[in-house]
Amino acid sequence: MKLLVLNKLLTGGEWQLVDTCGDCHVYLLQGQTSSGRLLVLPTTSTASVPVGTYQSIIRFGRQRHTVKPWIDSLIRRGTVKVILEKDVNLFWGRIEVPGFSATLQGSGPDDIIARFRVLLRNLISEDDTTRQLDQLVYQPVYDLTATWQLFREIKTGYLGDLSGLDQDTLAQFMNGKAYPSAEQAQRLETALQELGRQLLQLSIR
Repeated sequence: MKLLVLNKLLTGGEWQLVDTCGDCHVYLLQGQTSSGRLLVLPTTSTASVPVGTYQSIIRFGRQRHTVKPWIDSLIRRGTVKVILEKDVNLFWGRIEVPGFSATLQGSGPDDIIARFRVLLRNLISEDDTTRQLDQLVYQPVYDLTATWQLFREIKTGYLGDLSGLDQDTLAQFMNGKAYPSAEQAQRLETALQELGRQLLQLSIR
């Protein structure tokens, strides 16, 4: 899904755009103060959001339970997981703590972490809190939602869709109970090559 569409979905609901911080939009759940539920998204409107990042933003956007001030949760943790997801040549990174979700884009893990440091300093004005934020340790971890989705698709059903062969026939081929004709073998070869192309495009880090 395009980031522009996601932004419109949020503002069409209970989220309101309250600020622009660098290259990010800052959204606040209506009726809450800035210490309440806060969502930060990149301003780039044409980018496609990778599946794991998209699902995370939607999940957070639907949550309504009361939370303690998010900045306290962040500082108490000491170590903050930066969840990374690679999409072609662009990295997406996000921080998720109760009441706060921030998503940024960058060229790699170090770039994303540096951007998060700047973002948090810009969001928080108190000197004491800023000093505590500077002590945070950022731990990169990887979102593999798209990878697992692709592996789920590698089942016979997906291969059947690509080749046009039904699952029972494919199961017989795999179990050695039947053998493909020349035409079926060609269709299987084309399907497996397409699957191979998709796997070659897969990039985690």
